[in-house]
Amino acid sequence: MTDAVATRLPGPINDTPPAVGLGDIFGMIRRHWLPAGAIVAIIFALGVLATFAMIPKYEAQALVMVRGEQMESLQVRIDQLRGEPGFPTVLSEAEILSSPGLLDSVVERLNLTAEPEFNPRLEDDFELPPVRAAFALGRERLEALLGLTPEAPVRNPELERRIVLARLQGAVSVEPRGRSYVVEVGAVSRSAASAARLANGISEAYVAAERAERLTRLAALDSWLEERLQQLRREVVTRAEAVEVFRQTQNLFEGQSGSLQLEELSALSSRLVEAQADTARAEAQLSEVRRAAASGSASEALSLAVDAPLIQRLRAEEIEMASLLARVSSTRGPQHPEVVSINRELVELRGRIGGEVEKIVTLAEARLANARAREQSIAESRQTLKNEIDGNRDAYVRLTELEREAESARTALDSFQMQANQLVGAGEIEQPTAMMISPATSPLSPAQPNRKALFALSLAAGLMLAGLYVILREVTEQRVKSGAELRRLSGVRLLAVLPRIRGLRVRSPAARRRLEKRPDPEFGQAMRRLYASIRHGDNSSNLRCIMVCSGESGEGKTITSISLAQEAAAIGRRTLLIDLDLHKRDASRAFPAGEPEGSADPDLAAVMELPERLDELLWRGAAGRLRVLRPRADLVDPLAYLEHPRLDVLLREARRRFDLVIIDTPPLLTLPDSSFLLRRVDACLLLVRWNRTKRSALRQSLDLLAAFEAPLLGCVFTQVNLKRYGAYQPAEDAAYHRPAAVYVAAERKRLVAPT
Repeated sequence: MTDAVATRLPGPINDTPPAVGLGDIFGMIRRHWLPAGAIVAIIFALGVLATFAMIPKYEAQALVMVRGEQMESLQVRIDQLRGEPGFPTVLSEAEILSSPGLLDSVVERLNLTAEPEFNPRLEDDFELPPVRAAFALGRERLEALLGLTPEAPVRNPELERRIVLARLQGAVSVEPRGRSYVVEVGAVSRSAASAARLANGISEAYVAAERAERLTRLAALDSWLEERLQQLRREVVTRAEAVEVFRQTQNLFEGQSGSLQLEELSALSSRLVEAQADTARAEAQLSEVRRAAASGSASEALSLAVDAPLIQRLRAEEIEMASLLARVSSTRGPQHPEVVSINRELVELRGRIGGEVEKIVTLAEARLANARAREQSIAESRQTLKNEIDGNRDAYVRLTELEREAESARTALDSFQMQANQLVGAGEIEQPTAMMISPATSPLSPAQPNRKALFALSLAAGLMLAGLYVILREVTEQRVKSGAELRRLSGVRLLAVLPRIRGLRVRSPAARRRLEKRPDPEFGQAMRRLYASIRHGDNSSNLRCIMVCSGESGEGKTITSISLAQEAAAIGRRTLLIDLDLHKRDASRAFPAGEPEGSADPDLAAVMELPERLDELLWRGAAGRLRVLRPRADLVDPLAYLEHPRLDVLLREARRRFDLVIIDTPPLLTLPDSSFLLRRVDACLLLVRWNRTKRSALRQSLDLLAAFEAPLLGCVFTQVNLKRYGAYQPAEDAAYHRPAAVYVAAERKRLVAPT
C-alpha cells in the first residue's frame, strides 16, 4: 500500500433531519403522488358510493308564533295575584314543542306506528335507493344460497311505539327565530309530503295543547278568583264583627269619627285653648287700660287702648272747648265771664271723662275674672275626662288594632276585586297564546344528503389521509434515497449516480459484452463521471488500487467494478480487474477461462506464487487494455488467500505494472473477507443501492470502515431510477439534471446512428 491516502471518514455522523421547507413539501408530494392519488381516488369513490347509498330525506318547516307579550302579561298578573314568581319564555315553549309528551300525541294523531319510515318492523316495505337495494338483494340471495332463513321477530307494540317516538325525536328540530316570538318547527322525512305532514302535525298538536291548557288554566283561575273573593269577604265581616263586639264589651261608644269619649276630649281641648286665649286677651286689655289711666293723658290713652266711642266723643268735645278757651283768652281776660264759663264746662267735661275711665277699668277687671273662671272650669272638665280615658287606655289600644285590621281586610278586598275586574275585563284570557303563522309545504328537492358537501368532504378526507400517508412514509422511511441525505449521513461526497439498466445480470459473458457496447447513454455518462472523480480528484496520482465494496449483497458491486474497469481501459488506461469475491465469483463468470477460445490465463493462486505472471494475463475489453485476475472455482478456504502475505506482494506488483487496479469484494456486513483488504488498498468506493440500502446498514458500513481506518474515497448511488430520483433532490439539483438530459439524448442518437 502506498503512502497516499484518500479521504478519511469524518467525525460523528450527522443524523439530524434537516429543516423542511416548501420545496421539500412539494418534493414529498411528487415522490408519493401515485399512492397518495390512489388514496384520494379510493376515499372519494367510497364517499360517492356512500352518498348515493344514502336515503334522500326532505326537510319541511312550519312557523309557530307564541304570543309571548300577552301570555307573559297574563301570567304575570296571575302570579301577582297568587304571589308566585316567574313566567314562561320562548325557549321553554321550544322545549315543549320537542318534548316526548307532545311528540307522543303526534305519533297517535298521525298513526306513525304504521309508517315504514318510523316502524322498524315495516322497513322492508320501504323503497330503498338503487345502491342500497342492490346490497339488500345480494344479501337475500346469499342467505338463500346458504340456506339461512331469518326468524320472524316477535311483535312488541310498546317497544315499537318507543322506537317510533325515538325516531320522531331524531327527525324533529325546534329552534327560536332570533329574538322574536316565532319558533321554527322542522321535520325531516324520506318523502316531501311526509316531512310537511310531520311539521304541520307537530305545530297543530302544540297549538291545540296550548289552547286546552289555557282553558284549563282559566277555569282554574275563575274558580280560584271566586274562592279568594269569598275568603276576603268573610275576613272583612269577621274583622268588623270583632270591632263591634269589643266596643259593646268595653262600653266604648262610637262617634262620627271614632270613640265618643275621644271626640269629647278633643272638643274640650279645643275649648280650653280658646278660653286660654280669651284670658290672655283680657289680661292684656286690663294692663293697657291701667297703664293708660296712670299716664298723664288718660283720655287720649284710653281712646287708643280700648274701643270707647263715648270717651272718643268726650275727647273731641274737650279739644273743641280747649281751642275755644284759647281763642277767647287771647282777647279777654281771665276774669271775663265768658272765659270763666268755658273753664267751668271744661272741668265738668274732664270729670265725666274720668268717670268713664273708672267704669272701663272696672269692666276690664270683670271680663278678666270671667275668662279665668271659664278657663278653670274647662280645664277641670278636660282633666276629669282624661282621667276617665286613661283608665280605659288598654281597651282603646286594642280597639285601634282591631279597627286597623278591619280596615286592612277591606283594603285587600277592594284591591283584589279591582285587579280581578281588570284581568277579566282586559279580554286577554279569550285570545290564544300560540298560532301557526306559516304551515309547512312539501319541499321540491331533498335536503339530505347534501351531495356537494359530502363530495367535498370526501375529497378533503382523501387529501388528509393522503397527506397523512405521505408524512408517515417520510417519517418512517429508513432507506437512503437522496444525495443530500447520503452526504449528511456519510460525511463524504457523492461521486456518481449510476442509473439502473433493466434486464442486466452480470453473470455471463453476454452481459459483459452488453456493457462494453454501452447500451444506456445515461449509465455511460455516470460511469465517466465516476472515473473522472477518481482520476482527477485529490491525490489522484497515488490512487492506483481501488476497492469496490458495499454493505450488503445485491448493491451492484460487480457491475460497477466491471464497468469502471472497462471505462478506464476504453480511454487507454492499463487496467487490472481482480475478483476477490471468492464466494460468488460473478466477475469471473463475466470473463470465463478459455475466452477467446484456446486461451488460458493464470488464476489467482498462480499469480500469488509468481507475481511476474501478471504479464501472462490476456488483454481484454474493447480497447484491449483490460486484464482480469480470477480465483479458482475449487477454493477450499477463501480466507487463507486473503490473509496470505503473498497478497501484499501481488497488490504491490499490480500497482507497478498497471495504471489502475480495481478489486471486486464481498459485502462488508455479510462476510469478513473485505476486512482483510481495507488497509491494503489506496481507496475504497462504498456503493449504496438507491431506495434499498437502509440507513442502519449504511451506518454499520461506515462504522466498520472507520474501525479499520479505511481510506474512503466517496459513495456511489447504484441502480437509480432517474425519473423518481429527481423527486428526492433539492430544487437546485433537479435544475441541474434537466439540461444534462439534453446531452444524454444527443449521446443516445449518436449510439444508434449507423457508422
